[in-house]
Amino acid sequence: MPREDTQSQQKMKEHNSMLLLNMIRREAPISRAELACRTRLSPTTVSMLVEELLEKKWVVETGAGSSGSRGRKPIMLEINGKGGCIVTVEIVSNGCICSLYDFCLRKLRSVRMKQSGQMSRDIIEEIRVLLHEQRVALSRLVAISIIFPGIFEAETGHILFSSVIPTELLERDLPDKIRKGFPKVRVIMDNDTRMMTLAESFSEGYVPGTNMLAINIDEGISAGVILKDEYDDIKICNALEAGHIVIERNGRKCKCSNQAAWKRIVRLTPC
Repeated sequence: MPREDTQSQQKMKEHNSMLLLNMIRREAPISRAELACRTRLSPTTVSMLVEELLEKKWVVETGAGSSGSRGRKPIMLEINGKGGCIVTVEIVSNGCICSLYDFCLRKLRSVRMKQSGQMSRDIIEEIRVLLHEQRVALSRLVAISIIFPGIFEAETGHILFSSVIPTELLERDLPDKIRKGFPKVRVIMDNDTRMMTLAESFSEGYVPGTNMLAINIDEGISAGVILKDEYDDIKICNALEAGHIVIERNGRKCKCSNQAAWKRIVRLTPC
C-alpha cells in the first residue's frame, strides 16, 4: 500500500476517534448504536474504535441503558476522568499560567508564573510540581497544550511575533524545549484566539452545524472564525487580527502603523 494511502487512513482513523470521543463527552451516557447513528459511522467502525478507547482507558462502560424493545439492553459509555490528564500553558504578557485538567476537562490546579529569562525551564519544573501535588503519574499525562498570543511557524512551532509580549522576552524555541523535558508526551502549540474559538465550538451553548465568529478582548483584541462543512465537521478554524482593523480613517496611529486601529480606540475609551 502506498505510504500516502496509509497516512490518509491513519489520519481518518484519528479523526473518527476524536469524533467519537467528543460525542461521548457531550452526550454521555451514550451507547455504541447511538454513536453510530449520530456520527454516521458504520456500527463496525464504531465498535472497533470504541474498543481502542476502552483499552486506552479514555472511556469506560457504565452499565446497561434502557431499551425500547425486548432485545438486549445497550451498554452505555462515558469519558473516564481518571484516564488521563492534560496540561495547558497559557503565555501572557508578564509570564504564563499552567493548569492541570483531568480527562473530563475538570480543572485540578492552576498556577500563575512570572516572566523569567528561562521560561521553558520554569514551565517544565512547574508541570512536574503540579503532577506531584495532584498525585498524577507522568504516564497519565496525555498532552501539553501551549497557548500563544501571536504568530509562529506552523511546521516548526518556532515563535515569530506577539503584539502583547516584548520581543526580547520571546523564547522562540519554547515548544522544542518543552518536548525535550517530556519526550513521551505530545506537545502542541496554537494561537490563543484560535484555541478559544475551538473551545467555544465544544461548549454547551454552541449550536451544532452553525458557523461562528468569536471575539476575545483581553490584553489585546482578537477574533476567531469557524466554518463547518455539510457533515458538521470543522472545515476552517482560523484566528483573525481583529484588533488592528482600521475603525477611524483619521484617528491616532496604533503601533501596528494603522490609523485608529480597533485596539487603539478601545484603550482610549474610558470604562
